Amino acid sequence: MVGVFLGFGGLVLLNLLRGPVSPEDNGVVLILIATIFYGINVNLVSHFLKGIDGLKIASVSLAIMAIPSALIMWQQNVFTIARFDEGARWSIAVACLLGVVGSAIATAVYYILIQRAGGLFASLVTYAIPIVAMMWGLLANEHITSLEIACLGIILSGVYLANRS
Repeated sequence: MVGVFLGFGGLVLLNLLRGPVSPEDNGVVLILIATIFYGINVNLVSHFLKGIDGLKIASVSLAIMAIPSALIMWQQNVFTIARFDEGARWSIAVACLLGVVGSAIATAVYYILIQRAGGLFASLVTYAIPIVAMMWGLLANEHITSLEIACLGIILSGVYLANRS
């Protein structure tokens, strides 16, 4: 519990550094919801789907997501736009590449890791997520302060304490 509260405190502190939160800024709530669903996912998969091949789990979950994605693309007229706009075709190609590499392969590896090493070990991915996010921020020329890095340290310390035996 100490680790969970420490990590949550780091998250709160990180968001307080951003200044006052406006009613339109729901990023904090979305981050909290994503974190909760991430924890639920690790526990459900490691408990109920341990004997199922990770590649099959990833295939089914991504195939199910393809249906609403295709409907949204159709509703937003993406296919017609792509037919006439070179920039749109390039954007769609990059999005597909990101979907395959960043989602499909990563999801398959994640579920295979849960299957082979267990949920606790697979949850150690939480150490890499904020570091990779920070690296993307640096590549996008975002200004990252030493206080934000300190908050990251607090969050990762909380994750460490929560996962410690």
